[in-house]
Amino acid sequence: MWYFFIIVHPPRHRMGVRGNHFPIGNPPPCPSFIKAGCRDISPELALLPSTLYYLPTSPMRHSWFTKFIAWFDKLTLVSLLVSLVAGGVSGYATAQVVKSSSRTSLTELPATSTVPAVQIVPLTPRQALPSYPTAFIDRYVSPVLTLVKSGTGKVDAYVSPERVIGAAVSLTNDGWLAVPSVAIVGLRMSDMSVVWQGATYPVIKGVRDTATGVALLKINASGLPTTSLMRAADATPGMVAWEEPGSEPGSQIIFPTMLVNISSRASTMNQVANQVPSEQVMRRFLISGRLETKGGGAVWNDAGELVGLLESEEGSQTVSVIPASDVASTLHEFLSNRRITHATLNLKTTDLAHVTIDNVKRALPLSGNLVVQTAAVSSTLQLNDVIERIERDPLDGTVDLGERLLDYRPGATITISGLRKEKSFQTTVTLGSVVTGEGMK
Repeated sequence: MWYFFIIVHPPRHRMGVRGNHFPIGNPPPCPSFIKAGCRDISPELALLPSTLYYLPTSPMRHSWFTKFIAWFDKLTLVSLLVSLVAGGVSGYATAQVVKSSSRTSLTELPATSTVPAVQIVPLTPRQALPSYPTAFIDRYVSPVLTLVKSGTGKVDAYVSPERVIGAAVSLTNDGWLAVPSVAIVGLRMSDMSVVWQGATYPVIKGVRDTATGVALLKINASGLPTTSLMRAADATPGMVAWEEPGSEPGSQIIFPTMLVNISSRASTMNQVANQVPSEQVMRRFLISGRLETKGGGAVWNDAGELVGLLESEEGSQTVSVIPASDVASTLHEFLSNRRITHATLNLKTTDLAHVTIDNVKRALPLSGNLVVQTAAVSSTLQLNDVIERIERDPLDGTVDLGERLLDYRPGATITISGLRKEKSFQTTVTLGSVVTGEGMK
């Protein structure tokens, strides 16, 4: 049974009472506009406001009002059911969207998204790589040994820095070392010792090569480190090199440097007015080194090969390097024959690429070796001849005559090409032999 309430405001004078309530037991009368199905309000409801009447609807089954109420009730029930279904569907769809969004990672965004992808970069520390070539990092001990003045013979005497002469480079594991001759000028074998593994070893043998400027020293030691030698032909201007002076025993300190000139000439070594014996090797490399470098020491390339020996002459403003190929020639000649001899043309020449001649009466080429003195007049080479080529090797100012002759043994026959009285000529010459090794005392 459904109930409804109708609000009516009857005049107060008709109610017969003062106020808004009827006494208990005296319910208000039925409204006059309701003609059928009306009942009096029970005494228990007499306390309700006078404007509120309680009307049961069940008797009004055939009235228009009852049909309207029934239709409205059905519409309300249908609306409620539709609202419940719609609310459930909407809630389920919302839950699925939230669940799907929570599972989507940053890297699964579509390609058209404007949100930038987040990339995690590991912050692991990186160790700085050394700039030294691997040849120097991996070596256990350096072939560069410190050359010092011999001590006074006292037991447990320390080697002071004032006793350091320079450095020598180990060539064989049985104690043969190489050092520039200019580094030991005026010294005897008894004046020199070599530092090796924390001890000093006196020099027991020594020989100087006046042709190459290399001195060989021998100490009574074994197990010394050796090294590979770089060919002089592989040297190029601007090549990166490494200088190891070796003036501090056991330091193995190296400095980066660079070859700035590969065709320089030694400033001394038996030169008189630029007249050089044919067997004399004059070529030197120049490096951008330190002027306080003492004689000896080594210059290496990136592969750990010996470029040459440091040759710092007193009063010189440059640091020159004796090419390693000259060192190899001197060592090979001495170990093979127990003396040092070189091939020679028995004359003196001037390298035209490195001199300036004043008041020249005839045209001279810019390179080549001008013959300025001969042992005797011969039909092969004469005074003022210009030697331009030995066999197929040119004398273009890079390689000098003495260095070209190092490739040949004494007694060999070679072909020489050049200019004689401004005309080309070619002749064959048998090379002579000259002893250039001087034993040390």
